[in-house]
Amino acid sequence: MNNLYAAAVVTMFGLVDVIEGKWLTAEVTLPSGQVEEMELITTKVCMTKDIGVHGNLFGGKMLAWLDEAGAAYACQLAHSTKMVTRHISEVEFSKPVREGRIVKIYGQAIHYGKTSIKIHMEARAHNPHSGEQKIVCSTDMVFVRIDDDGDALPLEFTIKDKTNGTK
Repeated sequence: MNNLYAAAVVTMFGLVDVIEGKWLTAEVTLPSGQVEEMELITTKVCMTKDIGVHGNLFGGKMLAWLDEAGAAYACQLAHSTKMVTRHISEVEFSKPVREGRIVKIYGQAIHYGKTSIKIHMEARAHNPHSGEQKIVCSTDMVFVRIDDDGDALPLEFTIKDKTNGTK
């Protein structure tokens, strides 16, 4: 990733952890036992305005954070600013997030279609004292590349060539 893109992400989407123009990564163990690296897309702080009636992060706010981060990541992968959300799979809210907690959102492209990218997303509560992270929410999201009229456009070959169409 070049630094120009990193500056655009910071301007458009808020706080992002970027070191020397590279996204930070974290390892995740898939159900198959395979270890994959996920890329850190953004970091958020759970603030008073984000809290629901039960004293935890409002689920709708978490979904908005995931959608925004996933769209930014899809744009990066597709080399396009015209990626839109097509589908969000089952969302699992596994742990509550309390006010003042740091939430790091990670993504990993898991499939490239003709016009779309499927991304596995995870939100993790981050403890700045220990460095420990716990998954608080996860889902798979599909983003589609579109033209000015909202019609689907094929992804560029350079993207699919990297993975032979799937990942």
